[in-house]
Amino acid sequence: MLGPITQDLLDQVVTEFRKEETQRKLIDGLIDPLIKYLHSKVYNYLQFLALLMGLIILLLLLILYKVWKPIKI
Repeated sequence: MLGPITQDLLDQVVTEFRKEETQRKLIDGLIDPLIKYLHSKVYNYLQFLALLMGLIILLLLLILYKVWKPIKI
């Protein structure tokens, strides 16, 4: 499927990515800053979502309690 030049290039890239120094550079230079950036942008929305879900669950439990509560005549 792949030509010999492409296969050699792919093998070299895989070999380079397996080196500890290259992995450390990728983690320190790309992955960690990306995660920190996403965390700073998304964290407030996640907090709001968690609060909203908690309120929804609380209201659901309250409604279920009111519906299933025995009616006193």
